[in-house]
Amino acid sequence: MNKYKIIFQKNTKIYSIIIETNDLNTQTLPSNIIEITKLNKKKLGTINVSKKIKDKELIMIFYELSLMLESGILLDDSINILIKNRKNKNIIKFLHIIQSSFSKNQIIYEHFDEFYINHLVKPFVKLSQNNGNITKNIQALHFLLKDEYQAKQDFIKSISYPIALLVCFIASLFIIFSLVVPKFKFLLLENKITLSMSTQILFSVQNILENYAHIILFIFVFLVSALIYIYNKNKAFKLFIDKISINNLSSLSDINKVKNLHKYFLLLSLLLENKNEFYNSLVQAKIIIKNQYLLNKIHKIDDLIKSGNSISLAFKSVDLFDDMILNLINTGEHSNNINKIMNEIKKIYKKKLDEKLKLLSLLMSPIFFILIMSLIIWLILAIFVPIWSMSSIISV
Repeated sequence: MNKYKIIFQKNTKIYSIIIETNDLNTQTLPSNIIEITKLNKKKLGTINVSKKIKDKELIMIFYELSLMLESGILLDDSINILIKNRKNKNIIKFLHIIQSSFSKNQIIYEHFDEFYINHLVKPFVKLSQNNGNITKNIQALHFLLKDEYQAKQDFIKSISYPIALLVCFIASLFIIFSLVVPKFKFLLLENKITLSMSTQILFSVQNILENYAHIILFIFVFLVSALIYIYNKNKAFKLFIDKISINNLSSLSDINKVKNLHKYFLLLSLLLENKNEFYNSLVQAKIIIKNQYLLNKIHKIDDLIKSGNSISLAFKSVDLFDDMILNLINTGEHSNNINKIMNEIKKIYKKKLDEKLKLLSLLMSPIFFILIMSLIIWLILAIFVPIWSMSSIISV
């Protein structure tokens, strides 16, 4: 018997049930399913190690696959060609699973759990199984994976220099506190030098790090692990954290919000280009949103449109989009050109994301420099002021 956790939407609310069955296809499932997850059975003495496939490898796989499908090669033959050209056993097994998922119409969630892969792959393969437009969906998946990978690289580049500075500075502090400060402390205490406030703070920090560093590290790791566990298990806490990440973290919240909306409208425009109906595209595009707070907003848009409200009113009601985006949606709805408008909104969010990442990079460098300079000034005052006192005593 296998256990499955099914998350679905009913009357604007999100519910979950657990079904235990040998064959999920024989069960009567609820409508508006958001996600199906197979619950792994944990056996004593065994460790389940996920096989990771990097985004860069996935991009190449789906790029080659989309080219072959566009050239008229059958899906089964295309995957066989990819398998022959791959040496990595994990990738070969991954390709075999995709092949059998389409040829035998198996539920992909039963087979992808052993892989640690980008969250877009499973729902896109499921989407391709359901609507049959495999070539367009594979092309869209490749484009989304490539765009997301590029966005990650841009973000890493924007923070790499400040982070490198911080790491170097922390390493320097570690050397100072472990090698220099103890000898300096012994020298001052032996000569009974009056300590300044900055020096007293320095010695207090050194004492804490020397005696309690392992406890602090343990508490930090424990708290982070506990928060991650609660985030993954508790829906209310997940919603709370996701809401904070969108609304209450200044520039980081802006970047997170724009990044998610850019991906959403990117997928929405790709689905519309594939001649899908607008409402169906709107529903299917939700697979790309992982933030629960944003996902609830998108659910509300779906429900309002399904209830007969206009598209512009539905988007306006969630209080998520600025006036320019709302005006564009209103224009597209009244001109019956909503597909083109969604493509333009995608470009607007892409431009906003690039601008915010550049701004973050510009802001982080001076912030880190100010932080480092403040700490350096503190160390200078803490160390050199007592030395000057010693020199005056010696001169006398």
